[in-house]
Amino acid sequence: MIGLPAGLILLASLPLTWLPLIVSLSLLVTASSVRIFGRWQLRQSKGLMMSAGLLCGLLNGLTASGGLAAAMLMTASGLPTRALRPTMVILLLFAGTYGLLCAALIPSQSGHAMLHSLTWHWVAVLTPTMLLGVHFGRRWYESSAERDHRNFALDLIMLISAMGVARGLAQVLQVH
Repeated sequence: MIGLPAGLILLASLPLTWLPLIVSLSLLVTASSVRIFGRWQLRQSKGLMMSAGLLCGLLNGLTASGGLAAAMLMTASGLPTRALRPTMVILLLFAGTYGLLCAALIPSQSGHAMLHSLTWHWVAVLTPTMLLGVHFGRRWYESSAERDHRNFALDLIMLISAMGVARGLAQVLQVH
């Protein structure tokens, strides 16, 4: 409730050149460390959950990467994957809806709303393919062993973060 609007306000007021690179690199290093060191786990506590919620909201507002951070933190805390998956679905549904509402209300540096007319075009194009991906992902998830889920989640977070690092580097190099 606090982190996401704070992230959007920072996004609207900060120069964007380095931000995606820093966030993606941080996620990549953290997820890689959790993956490499194997059974390293954060102790589940109310403080961890609240801190994770604030961090994920902030990252979601800044770079729309709060879901990656949430998945990584929940995976690192040892949350069983049978609980992780529905928690992420509910979290992302809520965060996405709340994020769109906040983005519609918070103006950007130029004074315009943060949502663009192309936003709805992308939603229309991506929704069918995302639903197809969810269908096949659910089928794989239900037929696989729980021990594979943690590693797969971390591998996927590392891949997405690496793509973010590459994009962030390209952006920084293009500006400088």
